[in-house]
Amino acid sequence: MLAVVCALVIVMSAPAPARQGRPAFRAETTTVSVNVSVRDGNRPVTGLTADDFQLLDSGIVQRVGDVAVESIPIDVTLVVDTSNSARAEFERFRKDTKRIAGFLREQDRLRLMTIDTYVHELLPMKASREVTIPESIGAGGMTSAYDAVAAALITRVDLDRRHLVVAMTDAWDTMSVLDAETLRDVASRSEAVLHVALTNETSGEYNPFPMRSLYHDRDLNALRDATLRTGGDLHDAGFFAAADAVDIFRKVFEDFRVSYVLHYSPTGVQRNGWHPLKVTVPKFPKYSLRSRQGYFGG
Repeated sequence: MLAVVCALVIVMSAPAPARQGRPAFRAETTTVSVNVSVRDGNRPVTGLTADDFQLLDSGIVQRVGDVAVESIPIDVTLVVDTSNSARAEFERFRKDTKRIAGFLREQDRLRLMTIDTYVHELLPMKASREVTIPESIGAGGMTSAYDAVAAALITRVDLDRRHLVVAMTDAWDTMSVLDAETLRDVASRSEAVLHVALTNETSGEYNPFPMRSLYHDRDLNALRDATLRTGGDLHDAGFFAAADAVDIFRKVFEDFRVSYVLHYSPTGVQRNGWHPLKVTVPKFPKYSLRSRQGYFGG
């Protein structure tokens, strides 16, 4: 497990290779892409242009070069908790995953990861028409929730695509190498948008792992902050109980699909360090916006 995490750190630290096409924000590029969801109450707002947005990078107004919406293909990583703490949800998850795949468009792709003592990539990223969900998904063991979400977030996405991560878990972590604070830092550097849907907890005792002392960690504040930093959100168990997992995914996916992607080249700001972002629509102050809170330059 330690070797895997060290490898992930090396991957995250390596300079980004030169790529063709529109230069999205990477460690070595100069264009930043910001995913922005705009709503009027419960209704997604469409039809806005670059002139409608005001974007501040480190408090400095930036010129939004162009805006893309809806037509950009989406890569979806679905992270499903199949550990002992979520075993009551296991069969429902398997069925829900099949239904969730049906929401994807032809140009979209889906990857399925599961959480137990280890992190499993059950289904590699595939085009929606090629997705086949396994009939059986192994369940049980302890929970490496933080490691699984971090692994999903650091996946490199093609420059002409967007990445949505939806994690369904009770958020009890009993096995991860990473802690919640580190996961929040990973989210700050990720280009993905993260949503976490909390499931109901399963009653009963956890079985200790033979080589590790038993512990429980459930830092919802850090987990919520991680989602907000990417422009996503944490949906509590009450929301999960009010609608099934498929409905939650449908709402998250539809909102993401019609959200805007703002492109700009930072001017008047330092290259390195944390860049807080603020996006508004000055002409329509009643609109509610959700976007990533910032990025690390370097």
